[in-house]
Amino acid sequence: MSNYNEQKERQYQNQIVEIFRNELGYRYLGKLQYEQHAKATPDGYVNKPIREEDVRSYLLRKNSGNTPMMADEAIKQLKEMARLGNYRQGDLIAANCKLYDVLTTNVKAMPEKGQNKRDVCFFDFQHPENNDFAIAEEVSYICGLSNKNARPDLVVYVNGIALAVIELKRSIVSLDEGIKQNLSNEFNIIPSFFTTVQFTIAASDKNGFEYATVGTPRKFWCPWKKDGSTVNNETDEVNNVVNPPLGDKEAFLSFFNKDTFMHMVRYGVIDDGGTKKVMRPHQYYALRAAIPRLKNKQDGVI
Repeated sequence: MSNYNEQKERQYQNQIVEIFRNELGYRYLGKLQYEQHAKATPDGYVNKPIREEDVRSYLLRKNSGNTPMMADEAIKQLKEMARLGNYRQGDLIAANCKLYDVLTTNVKAMPEKGQNKRDVCFFDFQHPENNDFAIAEEVSYICGLSNKNARPDLVVYVNGIALAVIELKRSIVSLDEGIKQNLSNEFNIIPSFFTTVQFTIAASDKNGFEYATVGTPRKFWCPWKKDGSTVNNETDEVNNVVNPPLGDKEAFLSFFNKDTFMHMVRYGVIDDGGTKKVMRPHQYYALRAAIPRLKNKQDGVI
């Protein structure tokens, strides 16, 4: 029976990976699982929340304006901020919040010795298609703080930075199990992997899709929904309609759409006095409806 259940879970994971690869257009990083008692993948790669070479490749892309010295300094600052001193819950959230501010703005680095520092951005939020979206599965990780290890089912990297961790469960297992697994990994098993992560996901082929951010208690996890808003062309008023939750595969296609996901990364995570919070679907769609008017300095009702 256990082999049958494992096979069904593997089939489900294959389906979700195919959605990322073939429908969403994410680059496939492969299965990054360590062999038993190993501390790296068979080809010698040590998994981390920051894939340094991918970050460097993005920063030095054509027409980026960054120099190798700027890239090296930006990566150095990123790694220092992502280093977790201990694995108390408050320390992880504080480190994550501080890093989020940098990820959504910039760091400063000198182009060459003696020159004035310039801004270095880790993402292009204005043009989502310019970012490098990648999906990895079975990502083994050994935490130097807890001396424990875990293997998240899927990890979403953008420009080499882990932004989402996904736990998948077969249909006969409650979605709560995936949520509990995420929370346990965050605070007890591999907390140092979650300093860059902004979204945690639990999904099942029969029990749906729910998302949260680091530190979110179970009761605040929520499903993803379609935009049900309508616009009155005469008054420009937006009426927000609550739609039922999307099924798991529809939710993956919608939430991890490159434009939607980067918008959620940029605007959908909030530091509320040291507590991380994430936008619910109706809040996200209301914000998207409001942004064009804010840019044009227009008023309106949402």
